Amino acid sequence: MLAHPAHLIAQGLGSGLSPIMPGTSGTLFGWLTFHLMSQRWPDFFTAANWAIVIVAGFLIGTWACEKTGRDLGVSDHGSMVIDEIIAFW
Repeated sequence: MLAHPAHLIAQGLGSGLSPIMPGTSGTLFGWLTFHLMSQRWPDFFTAANWAIVIVAGFLIGTWACEKTGRDLGVSDHGSMVIDEIIAFW
């Protein structure tokens, strides 16, 4: 599943591969990364920089999900959780 960088991104660095509630796992991963990055680097992660990260994440996530969906043969596979992660950022 993680043979291509797009798969790694679309599946939330593996958080979407959870056998139980992969969407919830992706959401928790998104919340955790937001919290950790905001606390660790508060001077960098300002509102303006978060907006840039979100737009970039959306664009990269769209490409990653398209590639992963094509490879899996399912357009919206349950393991693709980058949308849950970006939503929490």
